Amino acid sequence: MLEYPIRIELTEDQIIFAGNIGIKRSAYNLKRKVKPKYGADYLGWNLSVEGALGEFAVGVAIDEPWNCYPIGDYTAKDVGIYQVRTTRREDLGLRINRSDDPEDIFIGVVGENGIYKIMGWIYGGEGQKPKYWRAPVVGRPNFFVPFEYVHGMSQLPRRKN
Repeated sequence: MLEYPIRIELTEDQIIFAGNIGIKRSAYNLKRKVKPKYGADYLGWNLSVEGALGEFAVGVAIDEPWNCYPIGDYTAKDVGIYQVRTTRREDLGLRINRSDDPEDIFIGVVGENGIYKIMGWIYGGEGQKPKYWRAPVVGRPNFFVPFEYVHGMSQLPRRKN
């Protein structure tokens, strides 16, 4: 990636709105005893809230609608036609799961507490390469694409009207 990331600082109202969706996602999972996917070892609120905030930040950055509903549909796109992956740790890179659709576009976000950097994007299949398979978090192997290898946001394929 040769571009600088897009920095988004959400307003208090945006944090409250998106954070509430994250809380609803957590409540939905707690009541149904849904375990986190891909090796996460807790059902904490933070996982869902930060994910929702990161998704909302992408929607703001690219002027696309955030698909915050339906809660519980884990196959739905997050923002417009895109999937969003949010992390606090820039060193992890963009996580792509083995089960992710190789044709889907994944946007990587780094940040927390309402301040985010939209790092870039990659097609699922570009990230599902053996060279990206690693376990930076013990017991949670996955594909992690370093952000220097993702496409810049100015190259993001847009929805066709």
